Amino acid sequence: MRAFWRRVRDAANDLRNDFESDGCGFIADNWIREAENLLPVIAAGRMTWQLYHLRLRD
Repeated sequence: MRAFWRRVRDAANDLRNDFESDGCGFIADNWIREAENLLPVIAAGRMTWQLYHLRLRD
């Protein structure tokens, strides 16, 4: 999980200028910020995932 978010952060940093030139720099900024917020949480073992199983009636 940590490796994935590191790759997201690194890719967003690498592509930041391309996003910015297309007027979408905020997308790279959001990915970078999200990764930087999640990496310490993951490292501390506080990341949880919820899986819900739903059965819908016909």
